[in-house]
Amino acid sequence: MKKYLLFAFLLLLPCKVLAFAFDCPSSVTSGEEIRCTIIPGDNLNKINGNVGFDDALVFYGISGSGFTNVSSGTSVTLNSVKTNAEIYLKFKAPSVTTKKEYAITFTNFSYVTGDNRTNLYEAKLFKVNVVPKTTTTTTTKASVFKITFDANGGTGTFNELSCTSKNGVCNVDLSSVGVPVKDGFTFNGWGTVRSCTTSGNKNVYKAKKSTTLYACYTKNGDTTTTTTTTKVTTTTKTTSTTTAKTDIKLYLKDLSVEGQNIDFSKFKTNYEIKVLYEVESIKINAEAASEGINTDYQNEVNLEVGENEIPITLSDGTTSSVYTLKVIRLKEGEEIKDASNDATLKSLVLTGYNIGFNSTVTSYELTVKYNVSNIEVKATPNDENAKFVITGNSDIANGSVIKVDVQAEDGTLMSYKINIVKQNFFQTYKNYFLMGAGAVLLILIILIIVDKKKKVKKIPKTTVVKKSSNIKSSGSSNKSNGVEVLKM
Repeated sequence: MKKYLLFAFLLLLPCKVLAFAFDCPSSVTSGEEIRCTIIPGDNLNKINGNVGFDDALVFYGISGSGFTNVSSGTSVTLNSVKTNAEIYLKFKAPSVTTKKEYAITFTNFSYVTGDNRTNLYEAKLFKVNVVPKTTTTTTTKASVFKITFDANGGTGTFNELSCTSKNGVCNVDLSSVGVPVKDGFTFNGWGTVRSCTTSGNKNVYKAKKSTTLYACYTKNGDTTTTTTTTKVTTTTKTTSTTTAKTDIKLYLKDLSVEGQNIDFSKFKTNYEIKVLYEVESIKINAEAASEGINTDYQNEVNLEVGENEIPITLSDGTTSSVYTLKVIRLKEGEEIKDASNDATLKSLVLTGYNIGFNSTVTSYELTVKYNVSNIEVKATPNDENAKFVITGNSDIANGSVIKVDVQAEDGTLMSYKINIVKQNFFQTYKNYFLMGAGAVLLILIILIIVDKKKKVKKIPKTTVVKKSSNIKSSGSSNKSNGVEVLKM
């Protein structure tokens, strides 16, 4: 019985409810996403704080639902936080070849509860281990590849060559192979397709299997005759000139690489793709847009680590066009990084003005003076690979819009706009008008005061008339008629 009473008593004790917390994973794989969670609990209105992390990590931002994000970079501000909102802070782990530890910190965090009380939260430090990806090493059995040669319509005798492969690839020395002869054509090396013209090799061929190489030729004097007719009075003068034909453009209908994505357009002649170290060769398929056009390229290409430039030549016998495919084979252990879609700005500074910039706010209003015609604008993207263009910050008028167009690495676009309200002449100089009017009024008051002082009359000398008690019939001029005049 006592045991049950004790249990009931414990239930009545006040319990501390978890209202706010952070959580980050202890370990992730090289190059993967690190997702830290903010656990808001119940009855919160607002969350503030700062996020810190090692330079090797890349901060992707805040995602989730049940809140309004008005954060700026690593300064976190979340409003209207709903009960049990899902809040995630995302980071990109670096590529590593050995296990490494990285730090993520949450400092100066506070949260406002439903009764508008602000609560401070202790700083948190999380250490995340980034471990390398496990790779499988495949050992390729050594093989002997045989290479035969086809004069491809020409003449000549060529001995079969062979090489022993290392990791499935070996080099064949072509410098010792004779030169085939074809009347009216020039030999341009050895290629893997019969239709080759200019993309042949004369020095080394990298073999991945036994194959036949074909002599590549171009026809001598691939020129065309142009006739120009000029009318002179009643006779016709004809002039014949021989010039290279350049008014025809040859296009590809399709270009693809097995296992890879290419954003193909017949008007785009240069392409670049990245492949992992494990990709030792690629297969290419190119199709001309019109019939009768020879397409010259290597169908299967053995790749070296680094850049591999592969030309694809189109020719109709008189004109040629070249598409170029650049394949970058990464080093062992390197990872293909996805192109960033971050088109936000870290900072936007207008010299002499404060617009209260926030990376999540894209529209602002700025009032400038009547005489302002230019504003110096400085922008810094959050992603170093993003590009931006600033327009509208010169020849400013009322209603002008300063735009900062940002393009992320993957092509994502975002525009920041500053709408200009320009003051009129009086609005700009009204303070000077008021100061001038005040000065004039003060001068008038001083002049009025001075003028009043001048008009005040001076007090005259006073004359007192006194009757004499002794009236005499005669006397001095100052004593006549019994009146004595006294001058004061």
